[in-house]
Amino acid sequence: GAWRRRVGAMVAWLTSRGVGPGGCVASLAGNSADALALAYAAWVTGACYVPLNANDGAERHAFILRDAGADLLVATEAFADRASRVAPAVDVVTTSALPDVGVPPPATGPGLDAPALRIYTSGTTGEPKGVVLTAANLLTDCDALHRALGWGAATRVLTVLPIHHVNALIISSLLPWFSGGSTVLCDRF
Repeated sequence: GAWRRRVGAMVAWLTSRGVGPGGCVASLAGNSADALALAYAAWVTGACYVPLNANDGAERHAFILRDAGADLLVATEAFADRASRVAPAVDVVTTSALPDVGVPPPATGPGLDAPALRIYTSGTTGEPKGVVLTAANLLTDCDALHRALGWGAATRVLTVLPIHHVNALIISSLLPWFSGGSTVLCDRF
Protein backbone atom coordinates (compact mmCIF):
# COMPACT_ATOMS: atom_id res chain seq x y z
CA GLY A 1 0.00 0.00 0.00
CA ALA A 2 2.79 2.44 0.84
CA TRP A 3 4.49 1.73 -2.49
CA ARG A 4 1.23 2.19 -4.38
CA ARG A 5 0.71 5.57 -2.67
CA ARG A 6 4.31 6.58 -3.48
CA VAL A 7 3.88 5.68 -7.15
CA GLY A 8 0.48 7.41 -7.13
CA ALA A 9 2.12 10.59 -5.86
CA MET A 10 4.66 10.37 -8.69
CA VAL A 11 1.88 9.79 -11.24
CA ALA A 12 0.04 12.90 -10.03
CA TRP A 13 3.28 14.89 -10.03
CA LEU A 14 4.27 13.79 -13.56
CA THR A 15 0.77 14.56 -14.82
CA SER A 16 0.92 18.03 -13.21
CA ARG A 17 4.14 18.65 -15.17
CA GLY A 18 2.44 17.71 -18.42
CA VAL A 19 4.02 14.25 -18.74
CA GLY A 20 1.66 11.70 -20.22
CA PRO A 21 1.31 9.18 -23.03
CA GLY A 22 4.16 9.51 -25.49
CA GLY A 23 6.28 11.55 -23.07
CA CYS A 24 9.81 10.68 -22.03
CA VAL A 25 11.21 10.86 -18.50
CA ALA A 26 14.91 10.35 -17.78
CA SER A 27 16.49 9.63 -14.42
CA LEU A 28 19.96 10.28 -13.05
CA ALA A 29 19.16 9.00 -9.59
CA GLY A 30 21.22 5.83 -9.15
CA ASN A 31 19.80 2.97 -7.12
CA SER A 32 17.11 4.81 -5.23
CA ALA A 33 13.48 4.30 -4.38
CA ASP A 34 12.80 7.62 -6.14
CA ALA A 35 14.23 6.21 -9.38
CA LEU A 36 12.04 3.10 -9.14
CA ALA A 37 8.92 5.10 -8.23
CA LEU A 38 9.61 7.41 -11.17
CA ALA A 39 9.95 4.42 -13.54
CA TYR A 40 6.68 2.88 -12.35
CA ALA A 41 4.90 6.25 -12.51
CA ALA A 42 6.15 6.86 -16.04
CA TRP A 43 4.75 3.48 -17.07
CA VAL A 44 1.39 4.23 -15.47
CA THR A 45 1.16 7.59 -17.25
CA GLY A 46 2.18 6.09 -20.60
CA ALA A 47 5.56 7.82 -20.71
CA CYS A 48 8.80 6.09 -21.61
CA TYR A 49 11.39 5.82 -18.82
CA VAL A 50 15.10 6.32 -19.62
CA PRO A 51 17.50 5.46 -16.78
CA LEU A 52 20.95 7.06 -17.03
CA ASN A 53 24.09 5.43 -15.70
CA ALA A 54 25.52 7.81 -13.10
CA ASN A 55 29.03 6.61 -13.99
CA ASP A 56 28.74 7.71 -17.62
CA GLY A 57 30.14 11.04 -18.68
CA ALA A 58 28.26 14.23 -19.43
CA GLU A 59 28.71 13.82 -23.20
CA ARG A 60 27.00 10.42 -23.19
CA HIS A 61 24.20 11.72 -20.96
CA ALA A 62 23.61 14.65 -23.32
CA PHE A 63 23.52 12.31 -26.34
CA ILE A 64 21.00 9.96 -24.68
CA LEU A 65 18.74 12.80 -23.58
CA ARG A 66 18.70 14.27 -27.10
CA ASP A 67 18.29 10.89 -28.79
CA ALA A 68 15.45 9.83 -26.48
CA GLY A 69 13.67 13.18 -26.73
CA ALA A 70 13.49 13.48 -22.95
CA ASP A 71 10.94 15.99 -21.64
CA LEU A 72 12.10 15.75 -18.03
CA LEU A 73 15.26 14.70 -16.19
CA VAL A 74 15.06 13.83 -12.50
CA ALA A 75 18.43 13.85 -10.75
CA THR A 76 19.64 13.30 -7.21
CA GLU A 77 21.25 16.26 -5.44
CA ALA A 78 24.67 14.73 -6.14
CA PHE A 79 24.09 15.01 -9.90
CA ALA A 80 22.02 18.21 -10.02
CA ASP A 81 24.84 20.34 -11.45
CA ARG A 82 25.72 17.80 -14.14
CA ALA A 83 22.05 17.36 -15.01
CA SER A 84 21.50 21.06 -15.59
CA ARG A 85 24.67 21.28 -17.74
CA VAL A 86 23.90 18.27 -19.99
CA ALA A 87 20.22 19.03 -20.40
CA PRO A 88 19.78 22.76 -21.07
CA ALA A 89 16.69 22.11 -23.21
CA VAL A 90 15.17 19.58 -20.78
CA ASP A 91 13.27 20.38 -17.60
CA VAL A 92 15.58 19.27 -14.73
CA VAL A 93 14.21 18.49 -11.26
CA THR A 94 16.12 17.18 -8.26
CA THR A 95 14.79 14.32 -6.19
CA SER A 96 14.38 16.65 -3.19
CA ALA A 97 11.45 18.24 -5.08
CA LEU A 98 9.61 14.95 -5.57
CA PRO A 99 6.33 14.27 -3.74
CA ASP A 100 6.29 11.72 -0.93
CA VAL A 101 2.59 10.96 -0.55
CA GLY A 102 -0.25 10.68 -2.97
CA VAL A 103 -3.28 8.88 -4.22
CA PRO A 104 -3.29 5.45 -5.82
CA PRO A 105 -2.61 5.50 -9.56
CA PRO A 106 -5.58 5.03 -11.84
CA ALA A 107 -6.76 1.48 -12.48
CA THR A 108 -6.47 1.98 -16.23
CA GLY A 109 -3.52 3.30 -18.11
CA PRO A 110 -2.03 3.48 -21.58
CA GLY A 111 -2.20 0.61 -24.04
CA LEU A 112 0.22 -2.26 -23.84
CA ASP A 113 1.95 -1.16 -27.06
CA ALA A 114 3.09 2.11 -25.47
CA PRO A 115 6.88 2.49 -25.21
CA ALA A 116 7.67 1.95 -21.55
CA LEU A 117 11.44 1.71 -21.29
CA ARG A 118 14.37 2.84 -23.40
CA ILE A 119 17.65 1.23 -22.41
CA TYR A 120 20.85 2.33 -24.12
CA THR A 121 23.48 -0.11 -25.35
CA SER A 122 27.14 0.33 -24.54
CA GLY A 123 27.84 1.77 -27.98
CA THR A 124 30.99 -0.30 -28.51
CA THR A 125 30.64 -0.02 -32.31
CA GLY A 126 29.52 3.60 -32.44
CA GLU A 127 26.94 5.77 -30.72
CA PRO A 128 24.76 4.10 -28.06
CA LYS A 129 21.50 2.69 -29.42
CA GLY A 130 18.22 3.10 -27.56
CA VAL A 131 16.36 -0.21 -27.29
CA VAL A 132 12.66 0.42 -26.70
CA LEU A 133 10.56 -2.04 -24.71
CA THR A 134 6.79 -1.70 -24.58
CA ALA A 135 4.55 -2.27 -21.59
CA ALA A 136 3.59 -5.59 -23.21
CA ASN A 137 7.27 -6.58 -23.39
CA LEU A 138 7.78 -5.84 -19.69
CA LEU A 139 4.61 -7.63 -18.58
CA THR A 140 5.25 -10.65 -20.83
CA ASP A 141 8.78 -10.96 -19.41
CA CYS A 142 7.48 -10.72 -15.86
CA ASP A 143 4.67 -13.20 -16.48
CA ALA A 144 7.00 -15.79 -18.04
CA LEU A 145 9.63 -15.40 -15.31
CA HIS A 146 6.97 -15.46 -12.58
CA ARG A 147 5.61 -18.74 -13.94
CA ALA A 148 9.07 -20.27 -14.41
CA LEU A 149 10.45 -19.22 -11.03
CA GLY A 150 7.29 -19.54 -8.95
CA TRP A 151 7.97 -16.35 -7.03
CA GLY A 152 5.30 -15.15 -4.62
CA ALA A 153 4.70 -13.07 -1.51
CA ALA A 154 7.56 -14.78 0.37
CA THR A 155 10.10 -13.84 -2.30
CA ARG A 156 12.55 -11.08 -1.39
CA VAL A 157 15.26 -10.11 -3.88
CA LEU A 158 18.48 -8.31 -2.99
CA THR A 159 19.03 -5.77 -5.79
CA VAL A 160 22.73 -4.99 -5.97
CA LEU A 161 23.04 -4.31 -9.70
CA PRO A 162 22.54 -0.73 -10.89
CA ILE A 163 18.91 -0.15 -11.83
CA HIS A 164 19.85 1.66 -15.03
CA HIS A 165 20.56 -1.91 -16.22
CA VAL A 166 17.65 -4.01 -17.51
CA ASN A 167 18.44 -6.98 -15.24
CA ALA A 168 18.21 -4.94 -12.04
CA LEU A 169 15.26 -2.83 -13.17
CA ILE A 170 13.12 -5.64 -14.59
CA ILE A 171 14.19 -8.93 -12.97
CA SER A 172 15.32 -7.68 -9.56
CA SER A 173 12.80 -4.86 -9.10
CA LEU A 174 9.72 -5.12 -11.34
CA LEU A 175 9.44 -8.93 -11.25
CA PRO A 176 9.24 -9.18 -7.43
CA TRP A 177 6.54 -6.49 -7.41
CA PHE A 178 4.66 -8.28 -10.23
CA SER A 179 4.90 -11.56 -8.26
CA GLY A 180 3.68 -10.03 -5.00
CA GLY A 181 7.14 -10.20 -3.40
CA SER A 182 9.58 -7.44 -2.56
CA THR A 183 13.06 -6.18 -3.25
CA VAL A 184 15.78 -4.77 -1.04
CA LEU A 185 17.43 -2.00 -3.04
CA CYS A 186 21.14 -1.43 -2.34
CA ASP A 187 22.47 2.00 -3.24
CA ARG A 188 25.62 0.55 -4.85
CA PHE A 189 27.18 -2.77 -5.90
